[in-house]
Amino acid sequence: MLMNQPTQVISHYGLEDLRQRLAGALRAVGLEGKTLLSPEDLAPLDQFHTRGLAATIELARSVGIEGDTEVLDIGSGLGGPSRYLAATYGCRVQGVDLNPAYVTAATYLAERAGLTDRVTYQCADAVRLPFAAEYFDVAWTQHVAMNIADRTALYAEAFRVLRRGGRLAIYDVVQGEGGPPPRAMVSDSRDQLPAYGRRHGASAGSPGVSAHHMGGQNGRKCSMVR
Repeated sequence: MLMNQPTQVISHYGLEDLRQRLAGALRAVGLEGKTLLSPEDLAPLDQFHTRGLAATIELARSVGIEGDTEVLDIGSGLGGPSRYLAATYGCRVQGVDLNPAYVTAATYLAERAGLTDRVTYQCADAVRLPFAAEYFDVAWTQHVAMNIADRTALYAEAFRVLRRGGRLAIYDVVQGEGGPPPRAMVSDSRDQLPAYGRRHGASAGSPGVSAHHMGGQNGRKCSMVR
């Protein structure tokens, strides 16, 4: 479902405070009293995308995350992927989401997982990110682009906040005019990332795993593996 305005997105996903519902769900499976919740404990609740935790694990392996990696999770939702990355790799993750209810819920679950020193969440628009240029090593997004009409702006913003050598990790529903994107694509143009958003806008097709790497002496190189 494509949505052009932030208010449409917020309205679609709701503004209800989810903390009590999450606490009830944890209680129902016997996890209410557990001191620190693991990504595996929370996966049925917070991996809010097709194939759940398995997709997050695959995407993380493809993009090369390490302990000193600074990650931006665009459209972080309930925060499952960001907490998995922080717990597994020891990296720092900043999550952004349009919906304040999701930001509050993600923060609550980070507290329950003991990860507030490594993951933080705030309300922000994916096409107007409140961060300086070249601020992150990895921009990460799962099942977000399919809800955003202006994908040129989405990918341009992701490109803007990535450092030299940064990677864009995407897991989404993608289909271009010529069918699914190729298994490998390389471009030497720093304008290639926004162009990719135009050519491969999400409409129909199957979820895919993509990792973009940008670097090189003449502009930035963007390579995609799927």
